[in-house]
Amino acid sequence: MDDEAFKEDTKEGDDDDDELYGEIVESDKVFARLIDKTYEGSRENFGNYKYVNSLKLKGSIMSGLISPFFGGLSVGGENHYINHYYDEINNRDVFAIRGTQGLDDLINDGATLFREKLGYTPESVQGKLDKFTDFILRNSKSGNVVVAGHSLGSLDLKYIQPQLKSAFGDNLTTLGFAFPVWKPDGIDRAYVYENDPLYSPLGRAKPPNLIVLQKPFDRSGGLFKNYHSTKNFY
Repeated sequence: MDDEAFKEDTKEGDDDDDELYGEIVESDKVFARLIDKTYEGSRENFGNYKYVNSLKLKGSIMSGLISPFFGGLSVGGENHYINHYYDEINNRDVFAIRGTQGLDDLINDGATLFREKLGYTPESVQGKLDKFTDFILRNSKSGNVVVAGHSLGSLDLKYIQPQLKSAFGDNLTTLGFAFPVWKPDGIDRAYVYENDPLYSPLGRAKPPNLIVLQKPFDRSGGLFKNYHSTKNFY
């Protein structure tokens, strides 16, 4: 990795408070934009990032059974999870993993609680993670890899990072945006806004790879839109 380390916030005030906050690395912002492209299902190039392919997975039977109770959420068919880009300037493969978008994701959100709280990985979650890992390993041609995830996607990245690290070593960079609730073990840089509803303050236990961001409080439009969505990171 050759990205500069994140800069500590230099605002005046309590030195202890300053240690809790940081700023987003400027070169990381483009990866949040690429995740937005994954959410959109886009297959277009973005600057020097050339679209290669996408990982799509079929929706679960369970989501089809309970879909009448969750109007407005995408259900069934194929879910678009990861976009793969090739960075022509830096000769690297970039994988952008989206977060929660449909009912299948909500089911996986709930199943993830079992892994974090009980140390048990439900079969549905493990199957998805295995497919994520396989997709990235099969499609990485440059040997220089960036994997970025948003929200649930950043949590998925936390779980597959050990296998990716074994394959790519120091040529792997991992980034999490709006990393939810838990510690971002293994992630190089995980970003979260202080007012994100899914941010859980860790106090002095805050790991150095969790970068807490600040901006003025604004409730209009909703806290998720103002502090959790990918657009807050670029």
